[in-house]
Amino acid sequence: DLVQVPAVMESEDRVKQRIIDAHRVLISLNDANRNEFKDLISALECN
Repeated sequence: DLVQVPAVMESEDRVKQRIIDAHRVLISLNDANRNEFKDLISALECN
């Protein structure tokens, strides 16, 4: 069953920063995560 995702009451910039911060934590855990998420973080930081 599909469930509606609740609306986020934060700015786009704040949500983007939360995503970047979360992925930086994942990257800090191991090299596999670093390889997996480094391009995502770079892309988010450029936009």
